[in-house]
Amino acid sequence: MGFQLSFFLCVTGVLIAIFFLERCNGIDWQLGLGILSGILSSFSAMFGLMIWPAGLALLLLKEKRTPRAIYGWLIAAIVTILIFFNGWIRPEYHPSPFYFLSKPVDAIGFFSY
Repeated sequence: MGFQLSFFLCVTGVLIAIFFLERCNGIDWQLGLGILSGILSSFSAMFGLMIWPAGLALLLLKEKRTPRAIYGWLIAAIVTILIFFNGWIRPEYHPSPFYFLSKPVDAIGFFSY
């Protein structure tokens, strides 16, 4: 059950981040809570890292967007991602992420099912 809790924690962090990013006006406490929620989401599960591009899109699409909020979000995203991947080494049993380039026929066969 413990690993399942991390998924709910990740989704909760995403929802809270989106809630506060929608309400922020520049660099304020709401942006800070959005960033903290994004960090919570990022370190709960790897797919939580997707909050950073999603939050950036949300900030760019707002009617009253402020460049300072966007820069603050980007800085937080870069720092979080660098900390997350610090010391990460791809396991030997994992295929290369560019395997589809070396064997495109196999990749087409994989995705055609």
